[in-house]
Amino acid sequence: MAPPSKPDSFPSSDKFDTLVSIQIGTGEGQRTFEVFKGVFCFYSGYFTAALDGRFIEGREGVVKLPTEDPVVFELFRHWIHTRCFFESTLAPEILLSFDMIGKLWIFGDAHDIQMLQNVVADILVAKVWDRQFPSAEVVSYILENTAEGSHLRRLLMELAKPTNIDDTKADSTNIQKPEDIVTAFERLAIRYGSRRHGTGGHTPAFRRKMASKWWQCKWHVHRDGVTCFTEETCSGGER
Repeated sequence: MAPPSKPDSFPSSDKFDTLVSIQIGTGEGQRTFEVFKGVFCFYSGYFTAALDGRFIEGREGVVKLPTEDPVVFELFRHWIHTRCFFESTLAPEILLSFDMIGKLWIFGDAHDIQMLQNVVADILVAKVWDRQFPSAEVVSYILENTAEGSHLRRLLMELAKPTNIDDTKADSTNIQKPEDIVTAFERLAIRYGSRRHGTGGHTPAFRRKMASKWWQCKWHVHRDGVTCFTEETCSGGER
């Protein structure tokens, strides 16, 4: 069964079964995490295959990921068990940095965790609508670690247009190649200034207005034939 991509899917109680060990990083920075095999595989096609009994990881119950970041994996592990990244009542767009959003999306892309990719993509949208903008370093990192035409690249290209930040502005932004995204976000940061979390962003009414113009599922990763909503229930945008 393909891993779920929509947030209304949850692992059943029988998925909380055997504990397996996940070794992240190398050397002194290496960390070992224990996760429920069934829950882990519920979310990830990659780990379902890795922990298949035909492979040594499945027989020994140990998966080694030497090139991954323990901080990223710890957030992922927390999310698969709680559906949140932090033990906090604050909104995730306040707590999760652009850098970590990019790393989580790329981790999900590498390990076939579509729901994770879609959740952090929505957080990215919320941050930008709050007039917080990713730095040139973060955008460059994402461009270096995603494929041409990927959902995250296309989402960044769309978010970098001024009309998606302030619908009173005419859109003269010319984004024809990925490198243009860096310049576009730099211009947005200059235009709107440096914003702190929770200050100077849009009102709930503006967010609702923008949401009615967007079909965010357009930027989500799904298997063929799967969408977040039916065409009838979707609030806006085109398929």
